Amino acid sequence: MLVLLNPHKNHLYGKIQQRIDMGLKNISKLEIFLQSFIMATNTGYLVDKEFFPETPKSLKFFFKSKFFQTKLLKEWEHLNKIHTQKPIISWDKLTDKDTIILSAKDLKYKKIEKKLKKTNVRKLIIHSNHYYTNPDIQYKALSNFQGKFHLISEVSMRFKPLVKDFLPMIEAEHSFGSCVNKKFKCYENFMNRKERAITFGTINLDLPRNIALRKHLNNNGLLISQYYRTQLYNYSKDSKIIDSFFNVRDVSKISKKEDQKLTQNYHNYDLNELLNSYKLALLVPDSLKITPQAVFEAMACGVVVVTMEDKGLEEMGIFKGVHYVAFDFENNLNNLDTFLQNLLTKKNYMQKIHEEALKISKNFRKENISYKLKNFLENF
Repeated sequence: MLVLLNPHKNHLYGKIQQRIDMGLKNISKLEIFLQSFIMATNTGYLVDKEFFPETPKSLKFFFKSKFFQTKLLKEWEHLNKIHTQKPIISWDKLTDKDTIILSAKDLKYKKIEKKLKKTNVRKLIIHSNHYYTNPDIQYKALSNFQGKFHLISEVSMRFKPLVKDFLPMIEAEHSFGSCVNKKFKCYENFMNRKERAITFGTINLDLPRNIALRKHLNNNGLLISQYYRTQLYNYSKDSKIIDSFFNVRDVSKISKKEDQKLTQNYHNYDLNELLNSYKLALLVPDSLKITPQAVFEAMACGVVVVTMEDKGLEEMGIFKGVHYVAFDFENNLNNLDTFLQNLLTKKNYMQKIHEEALKISKNFRKENISYKLKNFLENF
């Protein structure tokens, strides 16, 4: 059986009541994975009394977590409108025929290293979302596991230097792409759009809190987490062809209230409308060269994406010169305007990429990714 560890305590999967009670957001980035897991037939819940690191501590929740695990799980199912009954299992009942599914954040549990060392299970599936935030802590948690593990990712991560340093023991990786919200769609004729390029995203100017991550960036000549975006943002200020909509944040220099205002102003943009207004979108990864979700959203809006070449995209059938345009933002940024002006003269080439990007973007709609994830889990 495939068992999912404590989904009722991890807000990446769905709503957590105690976060709602304390006015905190539930950032359910793995909601589609949970939905696929629920639909799969050979799955259950692995439940224990441990406290999830990012769950607000309250006496009421602590009491339920210690003595009424099943009730807490049922309340979570009701809150998230889950009606499918799944078996509940504890660590001591696991066998070598079971497989544990973890999110990267689960590896921050204080006792997870000890539990993984003692378990009879010989296979793990780890969803890599946010693995890179605390790589040393997560590596330590996995170091004594006596088995093999598989990685699930949106875009392949095993080619990235960080993963090679901190996650060298992968047996296999399975990439499914970033899920594209239904609001992102193409409605503007490509030939009627602005002969310009748009770029956007969030830029965090502060240093990563994790020392190992900070050291990794420094060793690779990267000073901050959003190095490539910052370089593009600075370049765009003097560009004659790029319109920039970056949300630039430096939480070490502004108040929390000011930061929230800046973020709110950024989210007030209608990104779907903006993407339908331009022929080109410049979308660069973070310092770890992880392809942003916006690449998939932009393709669904019919804009021609210009980004760094990524082997991980190829694995999902997304090829440079067919579905997107590759540019070396790392070494050739000073020539970007000339490159874009030349690209805009290639009308037929641009039109073809626009059409092919729209076709392949259908693969990353919710129903298609959910179907692929469900099949993967059932056939694992």
